[in-house]
Amino acid sequence: MAKFTVNTGRRRNERWSIEFDNATLDANGQPIEDWTPIKTVWVRSTPKSATETTRGDQTEAIVTHTLELDPRVAVSPLNRFTRGDRVLSVVSVLEPESPREPLVVECKELEV
Repeated sequence: MAKFTVNTGRRRNERWSIEFDNATLDANGQPIEDWTPIKTVWVRSTPKSATETTRGDQTEAIVTHTLELDPRVAVSPLNRFTRGDRVLSVVSVLEPESPREPLVVECKELEV
């Protein structure tokens, strides 16, 4: 099996939990989020962009990140990454072209 190596450059190596939403419905038929951790992995995190939008008197910050991780890890847009009080929603997953390349995951940081 190929060894996973990537030049880290300015990226940060961090431990993130991958979670899956086991959503259920309440008595009124409204979804109830129930995020369950499924695995903790090493991730190379690179901030990608940050924008700020103002609507009325409300300001919303949108921060995106590119995550690189072991290509053997299964991730989809149904997952999210958490680390402490930070939550990253998976936007897209780019499958590697070879076993030596990382799995690239584009994420949007959520305000909690």
